[in-house]
Amino acid sequence: MPSPAISIITPSLNQGAFIADCVQSVLSQDCRGIEYIVVDGQSSDRTIEVLNRQLRTTPEAFTLV
Repeated sequence: MPSPAISIITPSLNQGAFIADCVQSVLSQDCRGIEYIVVDGQSSDRTIEVLNRQLRTTPEAFTLV
């Protein structure tokens, strides 16, 4: 029987200092069928830069909204 799909949503606002660790923590989970979405609330710090760098490295890993 296939594993159920699991959706993980991370809300973010000006979390540039922490968001990379958060993303890595989620992506390192040993679970199949994870749908990972990061929702940013128009951060004014380096959050988007960090997330875009992660997307360039592993574009299939998560969706940035």
